[in-house]
Amino acid sequence: MISRIKENFSFIGLGPVKVKIKQKITPKIEELIKSLCDKRTTLILDEIQDVKAGINYLILVFHRLLNTCPNLSIIFTGSEIGLMKTLLEQKGEQLLAGRNPVKITLKPWDYETAKEYLKLGLEECGVAYSDKEIHEALSILGTLVG
Repeated sequence: MISRIKENFSFIGLGPVKVKIKQKITPKIEELIKSLCDKRTTLILDEIQDVKAGINYLILVFHRLLNTCPNLSIIFTGSEIGLMKTLLEQKGEQLLAGRNPVKITLKPWDYETAKEYLKLGLEECGVAYSDKEIHEALSILGTLVG
């Protein structure tokens, strides 16, 4: 598996450590995804706003992939509404026009639900906490899902 990953990306990184690979990344990502498309494949791109500078090129890649890989679904997550609209609301001659996107808008949880979710996650990870710390975290982070 690692050798296949190395074949298809220009670098592999974990935090600040990166290993440079000789091949170009975008055509290889496209090739890798196409190789998975014989069966149902879902590509999840979390925090899509982080690729804002290259979004026009990615739209071209998504267009080619969706046209050649009928078993492919792409899920975008992110908080930048304008960029999501650029991806999902294409019209006329735009490359992704005519697609039928499904939009899921997540609303903030109420305080108690967020508190229980945070407590459960900390308990599952074996992290000790106080009620004061939970309250402080929710005061800073809010109750947005995720």
